[in-house]
Amino acid sequence: MKRPLFYNKATSNRGVALIFVLGAITFIASIVIELNYRAQISKNMMLSQQDGNKAYELARAAYRWSIFRLALDNSMDKAPVIAGTNYGGKKDDLSEMQWAFPLSYPFPVTAVPDENSGEAPAEISDIGGSFLSAITDESAKINLNDVFSGGIGTSISYSGAARVLINLLASPRFRYYLDNEDILNVFHAIDDWTDSDTQVNHLGGADENIEHLPDGVDYKIKNGPFYSLAEIRLLKAIDDDFYQELLPFVTVYPFDAKTPRVSSSSPSAKGKININTAPVEILAALFSAKVVSSNRARLECAQKIALARTTQAFRGISKKDTQPNLITFVENACNAPDQDQVEEAGAFIEKPVSDILSVRSDLFRIEAQGITEQMEKRIDAVVQREEKKPKILYWKVQ
Repeated sequence: MKRPLFYNKATSNRGVALIFVLGAITFIASIVIELNYRAQISKNMMLSQQDGNKAYELARAAYRWSIFRLALDNSMDKAPVIAGTNYGGKKDDLSEMQWAFPLSYPFPVTAVPDENSGEAPAEISDIGGSFLSAITDESAKINLNDVFSGGIGTSISYSGAARVLINLLASPRFRYYLDNEDILNVFHAIDDWTDSDTQVNHLGGADENIEHLPDGVDYKIKNGPFYSLAEIRLLKAIDDDFYQELLPFVTVYPFDAKTPRVSSSSPSAKGKININTAPVEILAALFSAKVVSSNRARLECAQKIALARTTQAFRGISKKDTQPNLITFVENACNAPDQDQVEEAGAFIEKPVSDILSVRSDLFRIEAQGITEQMEKRIDAVVQREEKKPKILYWKVQ
């Protein structure tokens, strides 16, 4: 077969070579692009990690600053009481700037020129980000691990925290979610979750899991303390809407995980409710529903307490304590009978409730946030203030 007149062997070889060269260039280019892409990813990951570490350290700085503020407040409480003022003495209230107000850094400042030179002051050195910290009082809430019944047969009694919780759930705020039977179901479910036995306490038997858990779940009643508030959502009696409404009023701290709670006994409560920081709804729930049957009357008295503490914080609970104290106040402002002259059944504030009241807080939630240009980190912690070093009860980084 004859080759075409235009056939040229050299041209053909060059064409093949060109194809190989183009293929090689394409292959090399793809490798370079891939390597460059991976390098950029590695660089971004490294920068992101560095930014994350910086944001975390800023959040830790915010946490440490919060601990310092609590220690400062503790030192100020050792000062002598000045009568008629909020200064000195062991009490905590919402007017105490050393802990009760959010704090940010760098501090918001207004640059005022120097009067002599006219020059603006030097700016705060850039720390590569900022932080925010907020401290809230967990002692202003009802401790669900203290909500229980104790005793045998006809001698069964409710704890102070249980009585306050039941009164709170019977208030108008929760009537949309619960009726009287639902309120008791919530209490019984909490009681059975935290005790050490496996029977339904108020029935004297039966199966706790059938009584208190939703159908088809693969977990059982814990028979131990709540470690977090999210656990109460596992109970059949508590749905999402009710859970969200309840959150501002309850805590699970402190608790004792080492000592089982026996339902036949009546152990002492671990937590206290600070009347200087508790919300009005909880203040209203302190009063006996048997003695003060009107929700309106309880709320009006609670509002008077809340208003009075804005001027001067309460210094004690009983009439034997320093003035102003809670019992003397409710006798005068709320027309309560003389609490020293009435039987326990007629007490405005029942003894199991008064026993868990305080004017001081040692349990705080710290929310610390570190912010950089590209990243945010948040520390959520619950600490118990002690004389030397705070005890961390909960720690979560997000």
